[in-house]
Amino acid sequence: MTEKMEYTLRPYNKNDESAIIELLQSNIGGTSYDQWTWKYKLNPNFDPSLIVVAEKNGQIIGCLTTTVQKLKISRSIIVKSIGSPAEIIVHPKYRRHNIGKNLALKLFEYAKNRKFVTTYGFASPEVFQFFWKRVVNAVSIPSSTVVYTKHLNHQFMSRIIAKTNKLLTLDKRLCKINIAITFKLQGIPYFTFIVSNSKLKLINGQIKTPNITIEDQYGIIRSLTRNKKLSLLLIIKAVLNRNLKLKGVIKKLSVLFLCLRVLIQHYRSI
Repeated sequence: MTEKMEYTLRPYNKNDESAIIELLQSNIGGTSYDQWTWKYKLNPNFDPSLIVVAEKNGQIIGCLTTTVQKLKISRSIIVKSIGSPAEIIVHPKYRRHNIGKNLALKLFEYAKNRKFVTTYGFASPEVFQFFWKRVVNAVSIPSSTVVYTKHLNHQFMSRIIAKTNKLLTLDKRLCKINIAITFKLQGIPYFTFIVSNSKLKLINGQIKTPNITIEDQYGIIRSLTRNKKLSLLLIIKAVLNRNLKLKGVIKKLSVLFLCLRVLIQHYRSI
């Protein structure tokens, strides 16, 4: 049974620098004063309060360093409050006293106060499995590259609608039709098509009272439009097979299918 040992956890201060570098050099190796300066002190997002040290009788026996990162989600969205644990070390003489565990828990307490959106780090499979997963319930992210393709966006749809409207103006089949169709497609923000007076209008999101709502949980429409194979018959089959769900006014269904038929015809010609 391991004897309980008393030590103190506290935030880093500038007087700790030499002792931490010495601890890292003696146990990990390769960390010099210049490297420490480059990685932390010269980092424009350096925050000393996100470095936690374990101290016993005035000696630093462990530390956990963290950097603040930015995450670019899209061209216009950048999340600036992301934490990334960098280096964790406990002096060999003082291991097996839960110092590493308590350093990590203290760090996440600091991160919570900083209102970080999330934290991420890099670890070997062994360190992840036997430390981070057990201590803070970390989740493993696959190391393979995942490519996400954006098939629809408002700008693209607006261009398509502008071209479609030129064709619809000459289409007498839609002259007296008024219908609002909300689409809830897999992996795509909701949008609504409004057909009125031979004009097609796109609205981001859903309106309060659409005539028809189309729910596609399996990506049926997206997979069909990607290959230009979209047809009214395939949509009807998807409805009958319950892969597509239609909600709304029953008497508007015939109008819906007429609209879809016309839109599909024009979609193929664009």
